[in-house]
Amino acid sequence: MLRAEIERYRERSQGPVLRRASELFASVTQGRFAGLAPDYDAGDTPVLVGLRPGSEKVSVQGMSDGTQDQLYLALRGASLEKFGGEGEPLPLLVDDALVNFDDIRAKAALNIMAELAKRTQVIFLTHHSHLVELAKDAVDAGILHLQSL
Repeated sequence: MLRAEIERYRERSQGPVLRRASELFASVTQGRFAGLAPDYDAGDTPVLVGLRPGSEKVSVQGMSDGTQDQLYLALRGASLEKFGGEGEPLPLLVDDALVNFDDIRAKAALNIMAELAKRTQVIFLTHHSHLVELAKDAVDAGILHLQSL
């Protein structure tokens, strides 16, 4: 009975964030992952896994460094959307988090940040000039403000 109540609470609280993070993760990985799902490890501990389009489960440890960064961005973005909609919006500070992304995934991540910037402050820091160039598309759309230091 306790396990059922814990699951009910988890679904009510984490369900919306996990669903949105799953959508963002699929977007930022450009479809290489279809989404995210809760699972259990060998010790029956809840874990998060990535789902390939064919439903293959991939552990976080089985993901590349770049994909792990994309997972974090998806989870953080979904959390900010959820909790910002319920109260005071929290800012997003991104410091060279896109260095392990290829240009296609970096553009997808910048689009996610641009959408978040409509509701909260997004600060994107990088010393990589090619990422600044990719960010200019979002600036040109009037969504982000670009400032060089």
